Amino acid sequence: MKPGTSLSINWKSQDLNLKIVYYRPPLSGKTTDLEYIHSRVDPRLRGELVSLKTKEDRTIHLDFMEMGQIKGFKPKFNLHTMPSQGIYVASRKLVLQGVDGVIYVADSQAGKLRANIETM
Repeated sequence: MKPGTSLSINWKSQDLNLKIVYYRPPLSGKTTDLEYIHSRVDPRLRGELVSLKTKEDRTIHLDFMEMGQIKGFKPKFNLHTMPSQGIYVASRKLVLQGVDGVIYVADSQAGKLRANIETM
């Protein structure tokens, strides 16, 4: 296991737990994307879609069990979104603690190039 990650292996149940952060520019559809993923995963294999709201920002969290296996292990993905606006540096640092991977999705709208670069 890499230092600083949340990867955990339950050898008895053969579960792999992975923390993945889903990141996009501000107001470009992170919540919509996670809601879509949630709607497409078999309800027997997913947890609840949880929104952690503070006065200033919002982080979305979703747990789900992948249908397949990796060498006999069942991966369980803990997906998180995080606020991408510049003022939420502390929130981003907290969400990124122990992360195993980051998925960055750029906004394809022509006028969003600057926001994509700033977010990256």
